[in-house]
Amino acid sequence: MKNSAIAIGINYDYAREIIKKYNQLGEVEVKNGKRNLQKGKRGKKELLKPEQFQKLALELAERPFDGGIWTGLKVARWIERETGVEKVWNQRGWDYLKKLNYSWQSPWPKHKKCSLIEQEKFRKNLPLKVKEIEKKYPSVEIDLWFFDEHRVGFKPILRKVWNQVCQRPQAHVNHRYEWLYVDGFVKPKTGETALGI
Repeated sequence: MKNSAIAIGINYDYAREIIKKYNQLGEVEVKNGKRNLQKGKRGKKELLKPEQFQKLALELAERPFDGGIWTGLKVARWIERETGVEKVWNQRGWDYLKKLNYSWQSPWPKHKKCSLIEQEKFRKNLPLKVKEIEKKYPSVEIDLWFFDEHRVGFKPILRKVWNQVCQRPQAHVNHRYEWLYVDGFVKPKTGETALGI
């Protein structure tokens, strides 16, 4: 029996129990009974009712009560106020952020003077402006270039914040220092590039 137990990869004592059950009760009793086990509730007890869970989702779309950013600690405090539970561990706030499909991310820097409406307007009007210039100067070859600049120097530290998955947050920053700027130019038509300092 010992060699048989080793061959099928089970403990010798467990093999003896199987043989004993088979001899006493027949082959029905040695079947794997895992599927017949009642499924009990596992994991942590839910702190929020479904309507409270939905309320938390709406709260997370706005600024927290102190005007800062949402953290696991702040969500835990919110749950305490909402449910009347005396103590909610900070980890449970993190758990509920994860349940609501939030993840810990670094924001994209966005200048506070940036306007998405103006950017969209520029994208729509650019082809028309190029055509106007071509009509105005038919004998001249028009080259369209795009450029971006990079400031070499100290940059503000952008901390990570909780935000919904696949929605990258933005943080308003204001660069107020004079440093070295590196300008990069690209010609979309050919892929030609140039650099300026």
